[in-house]
Amino acid sequence: MGTAWLAATQPANFAARLALAISNAGGINEVRAQYAGFFLAVSLVCIATLLGGLSRQTAFIVLIVVFAGQAGLSASFSTAAPPATPRPF
Repeated sequence: MGTAWLAATQPANFAARLALAISNAGGINEVRAQYAGFFLAVSLVCIATLLGGLSRQTAFIVLIVVFAGQAGLSASFSTAAPPATPRPF
């Protein structure tokens, strides 16, 4: 929940930690929607599982799908040449 909170309340700071530059209000909204929303959803799945609302198997499937997508995105970033300046949103 902490990552979701940071992305929602301090999107410029969050983006800077990822070497991303926010160029306009759309970038702020993008950080809030993508990162805060993503981590909030993952947190809610984990909390629902802990409270017995979801089975562990369902949570594992959701988390595997979500994090496998993130791993693929990270792999695509790692194979690209690093930008000379932070990438703008």
